[in-house]
Amino acid sequence: MERQDYGILALLAGVLAVSGLVFADIAPHVADYIVLIAGAAGLVAAIVHRDATLAARPWWMLLLALACLALTLPFVYRGSTDLVPILALAPFLVVPGVAFLLAQNQSLLRPFALPLLCLFGAIAAALLGLSEYLATGIARVEVGNNPIHYGGIAIVLGFMALTGICVGRSPWRVLFLLGPMAGMLAAILSGSRGPLLGGVAMAVVGMPILLFWYRRDLALVLTVVVLAVGALAFGLTSGSSMRALSVFGEMTQALGAGGASPTPDVYRTAMYQSALQQFLASPIFGQGFGQIMATVRAAHPDLPELVTLEHMHSDIADFAALGGLLGLLAYGLIIAAPLANLRFGKAKPTDRVVALGSALLATGYLFLGLTNAMFGVLPQTVLFALLLGYLIALRRNTDSVSTPPR
Repeated sequence: MERQDYGILALLAGVLAVSGLVFADIAPHVADYIVLIAGAAGLVAAIVHRDATLAARPWWMLLLALACLALTLPFVYRGSTDLVPILALAPFLVVPGVAFLLAQNQSLLRPFALPLLCLFGAIAAALLGLSEYLATGIARVEVGNNPIHYGGIAIVLGFMALTGICVGRSPWRVLFLLGPMAGMLAAILSGSRGPLLGGVAMAVVGMPILLFWYRRDLALVLTVVVLAVGALAFGLTSGSSMRALSVFGEMTQALGAGGASPTPDVYRTAMYQSALQQFLASPIFGQGFGQIMATVRAAHPDLPELVTLEHMHSDIADFAALGGLLGLLAYGLIIAAPLANLRFGKAKPTDRVVALGSALLATGYLFLGLTNAMFGVLPQTVLFALLLGYLIALRRNTDSVSTPPR
C-alpha cells in the first residue's frame, strides 16, 4: 500500500470518529452504517498488514463470546431466528478495524479527542431533545429513535466525555462535566428510567475515581460535589412530575413502606420471571432466541402487548434464556472486554483516559442493559464497538506511537 493511501485512511478515520460519536444519537442509523463500512475497510487493511490490533485482548474476548453463542446452536436450533444473536453482534468484528484506522490519524489519538467528540455528541442529543420537547410537548422525547435508546446512547456519550478531565491541568477542563449533565438531561427528556439509573451507576463509578485522582484540585472537587448534590436534590423534588425521575419517588416510597414499587412494570416482571424459568429448564445451552419470547407469550396470554416485543428488555435475561450458562459466559466476556485495556502504575493523561473510559464503558452497558437490550440493538452495539476500538487504539498509542507499516 502506498504512503498516500494512509492519508486516505486517516481521512476515513476522521469520518468514522465524527459520524460514530457526534451523530450517534441524532442520526444513529446513518452513523452506524458509516462506522461499519469504515471499520470493515480498516479490518481488511489490518489483516493485510498483520497489524497488532488484531491481537488486542478485548477483541479476542468478543470473539470468544461469539464462539460461546455458536456452541449453543446445535442444541437449540429450530430455525433461522436462532441465528439472530450472532448476526446482531457481528459489528464486534470491526473493532480492530476501527482501532487500525484511528492509529493512522494521530490527531484522533490525542487524549482530548475522544472526550471532546463524546461531549459534542451528548450536547447535540440533549439540544435536539430539548427542541423536540419544546416544540411538541411530547412526554417521551425520541429524536427519531426509540426513547429508551435515545436516552441510553446520550448517557454513554455524556459520561465518556468525563475522560476529558484527565487531560492537562487547565481549569477549563471542568467543562467536560457538561457531558454527564447533557446525558442526564436527555435521559430525563426521554421519559426512560433505565438510562437515568444507568447514568447514576456511571456517576457512582466515575466520580470517585476522578475525585481520588484529583483530590488536590479543590476547584474540581467542589464543582463535582455541588453538581452531585444539586442533581440529587432535583431528582428527589421533581420525581413526581416527570416519568424518568419518578424512579426516585418510587424508590423512596418503597424504602419507606418496606415494600416494592407501587407501580411495578408487569410486562418486565413477566419477561424476567420467564427468563429465569427458561434458564432453569435448560441451564447449559438455553432455549434459543427463536423460542424465548414465544414461551413468554404462551405463559401470559393476559398481556397482549407482548406480541409487539422482540426481546426481554434486559441483556442478562436475554442471554440467560437464549444461551443458558454459555449465554451468560458470552455476556460476561462482552461486558468485561473493555476492562482488558486496564493497566496500572502509569500516570500519563492517555493512560487515565483509557482507564476511566474502560471502567465507564463496562459499567454503563452493564447497568443500561439491566432494563433494556443494549447488545444486539444496532446503534448501541456499533457504539460499543467504536468506543472499544477507540480505547484499544489509545492503549496501543501509549506504548509506542503508531506509524504506518511500509
